[in-house]
Amino acid sequence: MKRNHDSIYGCGIANVPKPDYGRVTRKGNKYYFHMFENTIGPVPLMGLEKNKVKKIRALASGYEIPISTSWVHSDYPDIVFANLGPNPLLPDNIDYVLEVEMED
Repeated sequence: MKRNHDSIYGCGIANVPKPDYGRVTRKGNKYYFHMFENTIGPVPLMGLEKNKVKKIRALASGYEIPISTSWVHSDYPDIVFANLGPNPLLPDNIDYVLEVEMED
């Protein structure tokens, strides 16, 4: 709770599809993707407009996470994929939170 409180307190429904790997909350122009389990490859952030994403970061550490530009995603131009690296292993296996800041 201490590291992820911004994604809980004052947040509400995100109005984006529920991902298979967890849940999503929202506060203002920030979406919080709660990841309860590892994914294979880049993480799809469904329901967001790719051209309005300002930045993605790991909430607990502040580490900035790039948007994946892999050719594999060219068939899905409207989906934002967060690139967690070549062999993603979540540092927090209970609730790893990605904070996605959107343009207003």
